[in-house]
Amino acid sequence: AAIAFLLFFVWLYLPSYNIVRQSLAITVCFYGTILLEKKHPVWAAVCYVVACFVHVTAAVMMVYLVLYLFRKNTNVRKFLPMLLFLLPLIVMFIFLSKFREYVQSFSFGNINLKFFLFQLAILPLLVICWSKLVKLNRMNYIHLCGTVCIYAAILLSGYLWYAFRIMYFFFPSEIILLAQVEKCFSDKYSKWFANGYIVLAGIASFFLIYVIYGTDSVVPYLIGI
Repeated sequence: AAIAFLLFFVWLYLPSYNIVRQSLAITVCFYGTILLEKKHPVWAAVCYVVACFVHVTAAVMMVYLVLYLFRKNTNVRKFLPMLLFLLPLIVMFIFLSKFREYVQSFSFGNINLKFFLFQLAILPLLVICWSKLVKLNRMNYIHLCGTVCIYAAILLSGYLWYAFRIMYFFFPSEIILLAQVEKCFSDKYSKWFANGYIVLAGIASFFLIYVIYGTDSVVPYLIGI
């Protein structure tokens, strides 16, 4: 599956070699996360480091190693999601002199709608299923915290427009969680509702982004003849 995704992105974004590099880095990190789930944190760390040499944004994946180390510590786990959400902003304000221009020019208009609407729409569903997802699999806690990083990256892009690149690395965690949401409900009607909600959120987000707001064209690059 990871190789198929890589080939798809390579084909889709071939005119942008920078995005191709990031797609390759995401693929390497994906295998690193699999190794982490198999309780091989050292090899996972090796994958993350290798990915950093492909694209430096892969450094954000080190967060997963921290989460893995504290996965059994219930006291720390209570505060980690909020800390992960606030950490990018905390770092920015620590280095306020360097980022002063960006902090002062914050604008929600800098946040691309295509990275915002769907994430916001499914957030209530993930919050409702949070404890049940953790009970299904202890590693889901790591993926839940990773998904929280998506929202931090979205907010950070209001200061640094290119910060949305960080969120690409956490999409696999979101996909893993959404694939398990229906297991959090006991009766078939609730399962249908949960799956239907995800599908409708995706369709509605696509319609608002590309049809109503016209944020981007469906084809990412137009190749001149």
